[in-house]
Amino acid sequence: MMKQNVRRHPLWWLLPLGLALPFAACAAWAVLAYGSEAKDLMDIVLKMVVIP
Repeated sequence: MMKQNVRRHPLWWLLPLGLALPFAACAAWAVLAYGSEAKDLMDIVLKMVVIP
């Protein structure tokens, strides 16, 4: 039997990255816009959880 040449589709590897990129961009924007407020809220939440 002859081995057939299998053609790969490299663009399919980029599909998950393309789908995740808008979510990552929104997350980065939210961190930049509300970073200090979110850090303060997380500190409060951690204190409430760690010290019941």
